[in-house]
Amino acid sequence: LDYNYQANVGVNQASLRYVEVVNTTDGSELGFKPCGEYPWGASFVQHEHAIVTVDDSCRMILWDQYGDNEEQVGIESAVDLMLSNPAVLC
Repeated sequence: LDYNYQANVGVNQASLRYVEVVNTTDGSELGFKPCGEYPWGASFVQHEHAIVTVDDSCRMILWDQYGDNEEQVGIESAVDLMLSNPAVLC
C-alpha cells in the first residue's frame, strides 16, 4: 500500500488515503501452466480512502472504507472470469 494522505480528522478518528495494487494469479499457484493473458497475471490499481475510528485505548472500532467503483468492477470482472474456468473450482 502506498499511503498518500494521513490526518487526524476528529476525536479518535483518522483519515487515510492510499493506492493499492492488486495482482491476479498467473495460475501457477493453482497448478496451471503460468499464463500472462488476461485475466491471468493482471495488475489493477485501486484508489482507496478510509476513515478509521478508535476507542480511548486506541483499539480500532470502525474501518469505514470506500474506493473507486469502476476500479473495483475491473477486479471483480477478472476474478469472475477466472472462476468461470471449471478447473479452478475443483
